[in-house]
Amino acid sequence: MDSENAKPLLNKFKLSYQLPSNMSANNDLKISTWNARSVKNKKHEVINFIEKHNIDILLITETFLKPHIAFHIPNFLIYRNDRLNQTGGGVAIIIKNSINHNILPILQLQTIENISIMVPTANFLLKISCCYAANSNHLNFRSDISRLANSNLPYILGGDFNSRHPFWNCSRSNKGGRTLYNLLNSHSNCVIHFPDSPTYHQSNRNSSTLDFFFGLPILPY
Repeated sequence: MDSENAKPLLNKFKLSYQLPSNMSANNDLKISTWNARSVKNKKHEVINFIEKHNIDILLITETFLKPHIAFHIPNFLIYRNDRLNQTGGGVAIIIKNSINHNILPILQLQTIENISIMVPTANFLLKISCCYAANSNHLNFRSDISRLANSNLPYILGGDFNSRHPFWNCSRSNKGGRTLYNLLNSHSNCVIHFPDSPTYHQSNRNSSTLDFFFGLPILPY
């Protein structure tokens, strides 16, 4: 989120999508993204959500974790990119330990905290990235998004992009939103998936949708 005074929807945001079975070597995969605003004390909430919705891969933004803080979920592997030099931030991917996958190198970007895995599907290898952009209006946001999207693999980027555009139900656009919108228009096979209701609320300002997926077409469930 992009303001200290902002309150995420229900103190969290969860949006889930499912890969169709003909694309997955692991049968159907359910992927969800969650803006946690500190996950350290929400372990039971994470477990309950995963079990209730049978989530296979959970992308968590704003973990607020540090390397000395342990965080484990039974029967899942966790890959983290903690913010080291400042408070807040941080991203993580939680994936069932039964799913075949590989961890990918973390990209050293200026504006987007990220961590990625590669998952084999029936027809190709799929790159799944968890992303958090604290300031999408930054000069380097465009180049950072391009590096994440410039993959030899089909990809899905999910997380909190702090990017506004009317196309995904924001009342106004910002620089980051226009950047993403132009990217979508320039790639015919790139789509965006966003929830029906806003994920960000702030007093005296309009609500916005800041958390979503984009990349390879995937199916909501």
